Amino acid sequence: DLYGKNGFSAVVGQGIAYNLGIGLNFLNPVNIYIISRSARLAMNPERAIRRRVIFPSGIFSIEQEHNSKYMLVPIEFSRELLEFDDEVTSLDLKLNPMVDPASVQAQITNLLGPDFDIKNRNEQNALFYRIMRSEKWAIFFILTFILIVASFNIIASLTMLIIDKTDDIRTLRNLGATQRLMKRIFLLEGWLISALGAVIGLAAGSVIAWAQARYGLIKLHGTGSFIIDAYPVVFVISDILKVFLTVLFIGFLAALIPTRYVSSRYLLATD
Repeated sequence: DLYGKNGFSAVVGQGIAYNLGIGLNFLNPVNIYIISRSARLAMNPERAIRRRVIFPSGIFSIEQEHNSKYMLVPIEFSRELLEFDDEVTSLDLKLNPMVDPASVQAQITNLLGPDFDIKNRNEQNALFYRIMRSEKWAIFFILTFILIVASFNIIASLTMLIIDKTDDIRTLRNLGATQRLMKRIFLLEGWLISALGAVIGLAAGSVIAWAQARYGLIKLHGTGSFIIDAYPVVFVISDILKVFLTVLFIGFLAALIPTRYVSSRYLLATD
């Protein structure tokens, strides 16, 4: 509560409280010093300094940057300290979940004009989200490389299958099957192996992600430093589609190699 029984009170960031040794004993107030806006050049520089005291009523912890930079005080206290009447430096708007943020941002920009900066949450934390996107793509490429290495199992399995089915290939050729048809059969079989693995993997991953979002199976270490206590996950259909298409593409290439270079040798040998 920022409005205590004995006057204003403040909620201090955990980093500030640690660095300044601020406690919640209600005996030692926080002394705030600031240069007066209306101060003039004088022989005594202390006259240009405004000093106010406020008692801390709580300590908040969101994340390191905010914990070490911010202290929440009543707006009346800050206006009196900074010698402002009704001015504000910024406003935060909480929108209805059903409202499109981009549309609201465009309307406010048109209403206020170019003299005001209207930013959404992503634009306010552009560096953080840029780093998160970079990490996301880095993990995607690393897992893609692992998938490429794992696809050699498909190449080896399909190669052994072609060698093992030499007699069956000869029988199909005698029945009138063309070399192109048999290549397509082995290509389709290798591709189906990848598709089946992709479906099973995405289904299992979706179930695990749902369980994590619902029950918070994987906890975050140092729970007291986070707003949430479990690793956050969210379903993004476009990401699932990208993973599925990537697996299908790599699986197609893995099936194409033995079909084109290995099967030609054994198919021709059956003539």
